[in-house]
Amino acid sequence: MEITIPVTVARTYFKKDLIMLKLLFQSNCFIFDVVFEVKLHIFMVHVYLLLGANLGNREQQLYAARLGIQEAIGPITHQSALYETDSWGTREKQPDYLNQVVEVETGRSPEEVLKEINRIEANLGRVREKKWDARIIDIDILFYGAQIVDLPHLQIPHPYFQDRNFALVPMHEIAPGLMHPLLEKTVSQLLQSSTDPLSVRFFKSLVINKAKFYLP
Repeated sequence: MEITIPVTVARTYFKKDLIMLKLLFQSNCFIFDVVFEVKLHIFMVHVYLLLGANLGNREQQLYAARLGIQEAIGPITHQSALYETDSWGTREKQPDYLNQVVEVETGRSPEEVLKEINRIEANLGRVREKKWDARIIDIDILFYGAQIVDLPHLQIPHPYFQDRNFALVPMHEIAPGLMHPLLEKTVSQLLQSSTDPLSVRFFKSLVINKAKFYLP
């Protein structure tokens, strides 16, 4: 005698090269869930993301962005301190930015990472209007390993990375020797030759929570 029980994938979690599926089994008599850990043979890459916010509770926005990144893109393996800078690219007076660079280990493609970033930003309340508008959250892809991407909607490495101290300084903190695949210079060399006049001010150190990964 065979019994068919409907199965629903309730949630999917990523942890390095594991995909963890929380499955919901349901029948007329009972409901229960089971968590499976499945080993994936996928290529993992380090992607560097720049986080920024200059509206609302800036620290809380960056914290929420990091949580979203870890759930949707991959674990954060390194993160810089928080740095404060004046707004860049506009003459309008805006609140100062808090910025941070995080290194994330992911098996997602560049376009998948971009899609998740846009979703995280939207969930946190970002509305895209003018190019240099103040932002409740902003997440940019700086590097995706040594890969070069040149698409109408996505350029990697970030085309303005070498021109912005607010990206160079936190990136230098966690990966000074990383080689820019197009300019063929390290992050340290790019920072030393930067002509960006905006100052970058140390704001606060952060420590990655090393707590064991779990399913809520």
